[in-house]
Amino acid sequence: MPWTTPNTAIASTVISSSAHNTYIRDNLNYLHSGRPIAKVQYEGSVDRTNSTNSWADVDATNLSVTLTISSGRARVFASFRLAADNTTNSSAEADLIVDGTTRAGATHGLVRVSQNRDHQCAIEAIFSGLSVGSHTFRLQIRNVTNGAVATVINNGYPITIIVEEC
Repeated sequence: MPWTTPNTAIASTVISSSAHNTYIRDNLNYLHSGRPIAKVQYEGSVDRTNSTNSWADVDATNLSVTLTISSGRARVFASFRLAADNTTNSSAEADLIVDGTTRAGATHGLVRVSQNRDHQCAIEAIFSGLSVGSHTFRLQIRNVTNGAVATVINNGYPITIIVEEC
């Protein structure tokens, strides 16, 4: 059940049982147990790569979370293993994106892994100002050096994305 904006109280007005249930009981249930949450966890046998310095979805088919938001805010968490190849000055970067347009991090995303290294990463972001309705969240990567390869290691390492309304 979604959040329902309460009516403005007016002095000497009796609150009906229906209004009480809608604005107090149901909203408290929503706050304490009814907020939507969605999760995808994917473990495949093929690593995911990007060899450009443009942001790209890690896997738009298997690593996409869609959630209906009522509050205008969502907390997104992702866990994955990120690697940068040995190209001079290469660094792999990762970020979270909503609806293909709004990025959580700035120019360089939320996490960066330096040349010839790989790390287990956990990133989190809160998106606010979302319209009421359905939104799609994805993990994206890029390499800062065009031609170098950024890799999300998926062979033996799960990739997890969790989205919850907040």
